[in-house]
Amino acid sequence: VIFAIALVLALALALVLARRVLAPLLTALGARGRLVAGEFGGQIESQRRDELGELIRDVDRLSVTLAENRDARQRWIADISHELRTPLALLRGELEAIADGVRTFDDAQLASLQAEVSRLTKLVDDLYHLSLADLGGLRYEFSEVALAALLALLCSEQRHRFEDRGLHLTTELPSVCLLEADPQRLGQLFLNLLENSRAYTDAPGEVHLSLLTEDDAVTVLVDDSAPGVSETARTQLFDPLFRTDTSRNRRAAGAGLGLAICRAVVEAHQGSIEAHKGPRGGLRSAVKLPRKLRPDSR
Repeated sequence: VIFAIALVLALALALVLARRVLAPLLTALGARGRLVAGEFGGQIESQRRDELGELIRDVDRLSVTLAENRDARQRWIADISHELRTPLALLRGELEAIADGVRTFDDAQLASLQAEVSRLTKLVDDLYHLSLADLGGLRYEFSEVALAALLALLCSEQRHRFEDRGLHLTTELPSVCLLEADPQRLGQLFLNLLENSRAYTDAPGEVHLSLLTEDDAVTVLVDDSAPGVSETARTQLFDPLFRTDTSRNRRAAGAGLGLAICRAVVEAHQGSIEAHKGPRGGLRSAVKLPRKLRPDSR
């Protein structure tokens, strides 16, 4: 009799425990099936505190991540299509106008066509470099680089372009600053930052580049004058194809890929890049790079 009672109680307890264990597992399996089918919107929101609850919350987080990735991919495709259509539409319109005799094919028209082709070429090149960076295929050749000399040469070459825009480019550089880096990629990085300031700073204005040195790291600051960037926009400034809605976007100077490439180059050098409110009324781009790279990254 005791054995029979114990058996019944054990079976009843087993059924209760099985239902308690199987119910969340079946729920998680159902959510997994929806994820496999491409339905990323549903949330289980379990209140359990055990391992099964943690599993369900992980499934919820996975659903949110997949939904965000899907939305980002759709926005990425739409933005790229828009950026490619704009110069192509302009080229098509100008060529049709020339073919119909509406416009005369002269030096001015040729220069306009060349400008659109250059813009389209730069956009494709930026997309290519950014895709290589995401795939880890962007090659780097690290060596000892005299950063102060590299920045001085870069600013000297670009100073006349700033003057043509009514901007005053100044520098504050130490005499010597050495670090381990890829000189070509560093040149691309700081050229993009200078180009961003040159394109979006109101004239008359100023752009100031300074280099701060520490024992184990260096910091490069690019400060420009008005207009500035909102705090919300500064957090997204280095995202691909991101453009602000402020006055810094009124001149369609690019597709919003240059700063994304900057972030990829900085991360490959184990550094960081941030955007802050600048002391001159505009934007401050701060790049911090280690002097010596970790051996596992080279």
